[in-house]
Amino acid sequence: MRCLLLALENTGASLLERRMEARMVLTVACVMRDGGRMAPFVVCSRGGMLEDALRAQKMPHLAAGTGFSAEALAALRLRWYCRHWRGLLIQTFGQASVSLGNTVRRLRPKGTTLLAHAFLMSPPSRNLLQGRWLRTLAAGDCILCGSGHVRDRLAEHQIDVQTPQGPSERRLRLLPPCVDGESARLLDVTPAAAGAGERFIFCMRESLLPRSGATLVTRAMAALWQRTDLPPWEVRLYGGGDRFTEVFEEARALGVTSRLSLLGDQDCDVMKTALGQAHAFLVPGSSPEEAPVTLWAGPAAGLPAIVSRGPLHEERLRGCEDAVLFFDEGNPQALAEAMITLMHEAPLRRELALRGRKAVLRHLPDDAARELCAFFESWYTRRGWVVQPEPAAAPPKEKSGDDTPSADS
Repeated sequence: MRCLLLALENTGASLLERRMEARMVLTVACVMRDGGRMAPFVVCSRGGMLEDALRAQKMPHLAAGTGFSAEALAALRLRWYCRHWRGLLIQTFGQASVSLGNTVRRLRPKGTTLLAHAFLMSPPSRNLLQGRWLRTLAAGDCILCGSGHVRDRLAEHQIDVQTPQGPSERRLRLLPPCVDGESARLLDVTPAAAGAGERFIFCMRESLLPRSGATLVTRAMAALWQRTDLPPWEVRLYGGGDRFTEVFEEARALGVTSRLSLLGDQDCDVMKTALGQAHAFLVPGSSPEEAPVTLWAGPAAGLPAIVSRGPLHEERLRGCEDAVLFFDEGNPQALAEAMITLMHEAPLRRELALRGRKAVLRHLPDDAARELCAFFESWYTRRGWVVQPEPAAAPPKEKSGDDTPSADS
C-alpha cells in the first residue's frame, strides 16, 4: 500500500502546534514503514523542523520549497514519482498541505487516489474557510479531526456531508486523542516525594498562552494564602507567551508574588528536571486548541494532576476520568480546594500519580499511529484494492533530464 504524507510547515501556526504535527507525522511514517504493509513517502518543507528528523530516520522524503511555483514543481515531481502506482493514499497534515494534496490527486488517473486531510490541534483559519480553498478542502474523501472542537468548526461550513466514496458515511472523523511525543519522553522521570515541612511545589505548562488559566491560578493562590494549616508551598509556571505582564500584575495585586515563579519556555530536558522536583501538576485552562503536552506532561512524569472540567479535557481523558482530580472550570475557589486536598492527602497523590501514568501508557503516539494505519488499510481494502506488504518507497536518484524527486530536492 502506497502512501504520501504531505506535511508542509504552516509558519502561521504556533510553535507548539508545529512541533506536535512534526512529531506525529514522523511517528506515523515510522509505524507505516516498520509495520511492513505500507510504504510511506513524506513531503516536508525545506529547512523546516521535520526535514532533519526524516533524514536521521532515513525516511524517503522530498523537501519542498515555499511559494506557488515551488508547490507546482513538487506536484509535478510527485506525479512522475507515483505514475506507476495503481492505488495511492494521500494524507495531508495542516492547512499548508491541502492544496498540494488536491493538486497531486487531480494529476493522477481518476479513481486511483484516496485523499484525506488532518487537523490535529486547531481548525484552518477562518479567512481560509471560504471560497476556493474551502472547496479544495471539501473535495477530500476524509478529514481527520484532532478534537471535537475542530470537527464542529469544519461542520459549520457544510463539509460533514455523506460521501459514498469515503471511509464511512461521514467525511469528518475524530482522531483518538493521544499523548504527544514530548510528554511520552517524560515517562522515565522520578517525581519528588513531599516530606514533612518541605515546600510543596505546584507546576504548570504553557501558562502564558491565551485561556491558559494562569490568572485563575493566581486567584486560587490568594485563597491558599489565607490558610494557616498548610505546609509551605510554591507555584511554578512554565511556557512562553505574551501574558507575562498580565499574570505578574494580577499576582502582585493579589499579594502572592513571593509564592510564584514565572520561568518561561524550557526544552524537554529542563522540563524533566523541573517536573522531577514538583509534587503536583495544574491544568486549569479552557482553550479548545490547547496543546496535548499541557495536559499530559504531568501525568507522564508521575505527578498527580488537577484538571479543569472542560470539553477538551473530558474528551482527552475519556475512559480514564479517575486519573486526575477535576475541578469546575473557571472557579478559583474550586481550584484552591483541589490544591489543598492534594497537599493534605498523600495517599490520593500516590493513587492519582499511578492512574495518570497508566492513562498515558494507554494513549501513546505509536499506538495512535498504529490505529490510524489500521484505519487506512481498512479504507484501502474497502475500495477493492488489495493490501499487500510492500518495501519502503526508496527515493529515486537524481538523473539528468529527469523530474523524479530526490530526498534532498
